[in-house]
Amino acid sequence: MPLPNVWVRIIVGVTLIPVVLLLAWAGGLYLLLFVDLVIILGLREFYRMAATKEIEPNQVLGMFGGIGISLAAWGQQDQFIPGIIMVVLIVTASVEIFRKNIGSPFLNTSVTVFGLLYVGWLISHLILLRQLPARYGVLTDMNGVGAVLIALMIPWVCDTAAYFSGQAIGKHKLIPRVSAGKTLEGAIGGLVGTPLVLLALRTTLFPFLSVIDCVSLGVIGAIVSQTGDLVESLIKRDAGVKDASQIIPGHGGVLDRFDSVLFSAPFVYYYLILVVL
Repeated sequence: MPLPNVWVRIIVGVTLIPVVLLLAWAGGLYLLLFVDLVIILGLREFYRMAATKEIEPNQVLGMFGGIGISLAAWGQQDQFIPGIIMVVLIVTASVEIFRKNIGSPFLNTSVTVFGLLYVGWLISHLILLRQLPARYGVLTDMNGVGAVLIALMIPWVCDTAAYFSGQAIGKHKLIPRVSAGKTLEGAIGGLVGTPLVLLALRTTLFPFLSVIDCVSLGVIGAIVSQTGDLVESLIKRDAGVKDASQIIPGHGGVLDRFDSVLFSAPFVYYYLILVVL
């Protein structure tokens, strides 16, 4: 007899989370390869959803651009990232001149570049977070690991707290036209639970954060990560699909699992460099 979906979700999550945390600890080439895998699979899902709207983005160019951004971040050559985006934009728009019977050139070009930014650029902030000690010289290597953990833990803790809060006391729908299952009570549960967990782990994992930083990162990060979840839900609803794909049993696709991380990673990165450092 097949396992209920919730148990499949838990088993896969318990298996995958330690792997991701190990990659965050290892950093370097290992984290780069993981991020590139997310970029390739995430863009594949994103562009396939676009195809349901009769849009034909340049998938290969978008994926190469995403990998280029991650490599620039890994090599601490951030100045090349705008140039990579520019090349993808210009080449994609130019290619449309020679394509026939492929729908709207405007939409094809726009979706190609949007996917590059939405998946490739946002997830590459995990690499930037891991490299904070090398870039600024004021944190230890373990603090770089901690920075990545914050970006991963905020959405994971928020999602868990929101789920159980919603199951226990959820009565009022949050934004039903975007996501029918999310409740206002669940969202509040995520806002409360996330900073509490960061505070509880502060001494052990995040000694470079103050109490105020934990509260700020937890509350604002919960809002940001839930927004990332809702944005992906909106994209899926517009595409008429339930999940981005079925590549991760019980979780759907890569975008379904990392939609909140796409928003939390940049937020944590810029908070740390602008406020903490």
